[in-house]
Order: sequence, then structure tokens, then C-alpha cells
Amino acid sequence: MVEKPMALNTDECDQMIEAFEKAGVPLFIAYYRRSLPRFKVVQDWILEGKIGDIRHIHWTYHRAPNPNDIEGKTNWRVDPARQVAAILLI
Repeated sequence: MVEKPMALNTDECDQMIEAFEKAGVPLFIAYYRRSLPRFKVVQDWILEGKIGDIRHIHWTYHRAPNPNDIEGKTNWRVDPARQVAAILLI
């Protein structure tokens, strides 16, 4: 299982899929939130039309990214070199 984001682009995703297929093991991405009860309720409301047609989505971040994350100093998810290294270890 890999954590989100799976990769930085589709080429990296394709490499991961190929590596897992070659190894003969399943590839899982941690998209568990969509199955949490509160998200399922909202999904049901959308599918049933209870909140009308969705025409616009506005997303607000509640916390700015840490500068160390942006610079790739502490978080492998934003450091392409470390992500590729993780893929190659598979």
C-alpha cells in the first residue's frame, strides 16, 4: 500500500503499476476517506439530488503547507528523488 499522492505524475504511476505487476503483488493506494461514514452520507446526498446539482466547488485549505515540505526537506511526498527511490525499492 502506498500513501497519497500515489506519484507526482501519470508516468510515475505507470512505473509503479508496472513494478507491482512484475512483482505479482497488488497495489493499493490509501484512499480510505471516501469510505468513511460522513463522506458516504454526502455521496448519497449528491447521488440522490438532495443538495441540488453541483455546479461549483470551492476548496479552502485550513493550514498552509510547511516550507520544509515544499522544499522537500522533510516530506518524501514532495521530493521527486525520494519518491523514485521508494518506487525502485519495490
